[in-house]
Amino acid sequence: VPNTAIAEKNFDRVTYAKSASVFARLFSSMGFQRARQALQTYVRRFSEKAATPAQFLEALEAGSGFELGAWWRLNAKSAGVN
Repeated sequence: VPNTAIAEKNFDRVTYAKSASVFARLFSSMGFQRARQALQTYVRRFSEKAATPAQFLEALEAGSGFELGAWWRLNAKSAGVN
């Protein structure tokens, strides 16, 4: 990126694309029904407040029954092509 103005202009696009990619892989990895249950657990717990990334991950684990720590590090915390 040649300068800060261009980086700021593209920030939202990159952020939303990364988020969409992570959720697509999440649904693919655990299956639609379990992913849906995981997201419902998150929404029930945090519907009127913000969650930390750790709380978000814990809610997904509780709702899905999957241990997601390694998956999260590989898919959400790593840089790379979506």
